[in-house]
Amino acid sequence: MIEALGIAMVKNEADVIEAFVRHNMSLLDALVIIDNDSIDGTREILVQLQQQGLPIILFDDPIVGHFQSEIVTAVYRKVVPNFNPRFVFLLDADEFIVTPSRETLYTQLRALHPATQARYCWRTYIPAPTGPEGDPWDPLRSITHRRAYEKPRSKTIIVTKPKINKSILIQQGNHDVNVRGGQLRSVQLRDVALAHFPVRSVDQLTGKVLVGWIANLERNRHERDRGYAFQWKALYERIIQGPGLTAEDLTYEALQYENYCPGKSR
Repeated sequence: MIEALGIAMVKNEADVIEAFVRHNMSLLDALVIIDNDSIDGTREILVQLQQQGLPIILFDDPIVGHFQSEIVTAVYRKVVPNFNPRFVFLLDADEFIVTPSRETLYTQLRALHPATQARYCWRTYIPAPTGPEGDPWDPLRSITHRRAYEKPRSKTIIVTKPKINKSILIQQGNHDVNVRGGQLRSVQLRDVALAHFPVRSVDQLTGKVLVGWIANLERNRHERDRGYAFQWKALYERIIQGPGLTAEDLTYEALQYENYCPGKSR
């Protein structure tokens, strides 16, 4: 049995995936990563980290559509009963757990009842107009500006209970967890946050939009005319038809990013 397991679904995150793994592994015992058919070297980096001895469990997901809810739920139900972790952290590759100390985090988690979801909020960072300030492969050091105001947006850590592991339903975006028949109770953590780096460079955001909008259409093929993630569509058309994104646009688009996220706006 391990105490803390992370689960993440990733796609084309080569610029950040090693920093994501190494940082979060300092607080986790193992990390399950579902690679959604990356073509930029993300999977190769993960294999190299595995070969170095990091406790990464790698799954492959070749489906074009961004079926995050369904895939992460299926992986949770497969892996968690085998490893019996006490806590499961639902993460994305652009998220870094921030806590004053491991003790600060786990003292709070160990005090919670099973079948609870502990919540902690984003701190969204944005690239400066002047470009990266440090190591471009480590956003914690290269992107240090934060949004002055942020809508409360939380992610979840599941305090597991074997009786319900097979009925867990993880929502799109990893922002909420249900069980058949209702929601898990929620508790807000103190002094714990997720450093969030959704926009890191022009190339990264361009690739994210191109792949993300097509995946959105596949997932929501019957909702194309209902305004689903319309801001992503606008960015997609701007990239395809011109003039594309520039370095000057990056900070503005980063500030607007929450409105672009698939599954977060309609």
